[in-house]
Amino acid sequence: MLSRACYLAGVSEAHPLPTHVIGDLHGHLAVFEGLLGRAGLCRDGRWSGGAARLLLLGDFFNRGPQGLGCLELAMRLQEEAERASGGVEALIGNHDLLLLAAYRFGEGSGSSGTFVTRWRDNGGVAADLERFGDAHATWLSARPALLRAGGTLYLHADATFYDAMGASIEAVNRAFWTLLAGRDAAAWERLLDAFAEHKAFWGAGERRARGTLERFGARRLVHAHTPISKLTGQPSATVTAPLVYHGGLCTDVDHELYRGGPGFIYRP
Repeated sequence: MLSRACYLAGVSEAHPLPTHVIGDLHGHLAVFEGLLGRAGLCRDGRWSGGAARLLLLGDFFNRGPQGLGCLELAMRLQEEAERASGGVEALIGNHDLLLLAAYRFGEGSGSSGTFVTRWRDNGGVAADLERFGDAHATWLSARPALLRAGGTLYLHADATFYDAMGASIEAVNRAFWTLLAGRDAAAWERLLDAFAEHKAFWGAGERRARGTLERFGARRLVHAHTPISKLTGQPSATVTAPLVYHGGLCTDVDHELYRGGPGFIYRP
């Protein structure tokens, strides 16, 4: 597993590029396993990708039956890939943060109700929270919010709140980790509210995308979070490839598994 120090350095341009990128999983373990198997990355639940480098863009949980199964597979593959000179990393998504909040605060109240209620109302699956433990929380809380490699910025959400959290990738990741290590319920709630933004870069948002790229020292960005069909209007079942927009400036890889999408792996 890459250390936090690597991410606090912004993941330099010398960092190995991801060879495979997967968007929101939302508890769809069978699809996840199928994608990995067809790509030669996982066989019989074990890493088989050699030196390949897999990046998951977050949202293991909610809206699907086996979020914890998805997380545990990623955790195991990360250890196995490292021994094979490969790599597995994941960014933290808003639904991951929702589960962490429910686990951390339980029935503790925010201004809009309890954290458990908020998690449940956003597709929370009882079995995930019941089995979620400290080892899962520690691993998930250590994931970066932003990653840059080869001039590309990887982020979970097509949202502008990252810009407000810091002037660099290092600062944003530090801000996330500081919040996740604390018990300031109001701060968690504010981040959850901000993380709910969608479509910030779509349409007239090209200027915002360019501003985000300039801030974080990248030339293009890859995000998940917003299902592609919500931008294109196409049926979810036909979403089989990333959506590239603004002339290659932005790429959406949310394959909308919870809406019936078949899933795909993006090869940068």
